Amino acid sequence: MAFGPRVLELQQALNSYGETSVRNYRLLHKFGDEVVYGLAAYLGEGARVHGVPPEGEWRPEAGDYHDAKFSTYHRGIIVIEPILMGVGLRIPHSKDSGGFWMRVVVEMELAREVIAVQIHDGKGVGGISIDYTTQDVERVQEAIFECAREVLTNPVRSVRGANRIGFIDENT
Repeated sequence: MAFGPRVLELQQALNSYGETSVRNYRLLHKFGDEVVYGLAAYLGEGARVHGVPPEGEWRPEAGDYHDAKFSTYHRGIIVIEPILMGVGLRIPHSKDSGGFWMRVVVEMELAREVIAVQIHDGKGVGGISIDYTTQDVERVQEAIFECAREVLTNPVRSVRGANRIGFIDENT
């Protein structure tokens, strides 16, 4: 069947959209995996980190949620939009053997050749090249650390209006 010039133009646009959305998905998932799975080493001895769903309930005893740590997991289709990633951090109690689990959400968006990253509180990490380095991954890890520290030291100011953070105490 022959197609008219407008249909052919739409086909080309569709092909471009599909290629861009798959590129966005692959690149942001790869970058996110590097951030999450290197975070425990970045934080140091005693740190525990899991990828967790960015929204809704999650259970620390379930361990790492793997691909379900991304907002794309339940969608069923790949679209061009920011991707959210949940990061669960276990902070050990200093007075007993329990721990406090905190979820921090990272938002990533690919804009041409740059990954724009924001932590749950809206603080931007800055543009990161798609040819990112270990130092770029560490910038995001440091922003996650700073976010957690800020929430714990200034909880009212930090979480007012924010809905992308969650806490679970292992002793409750």
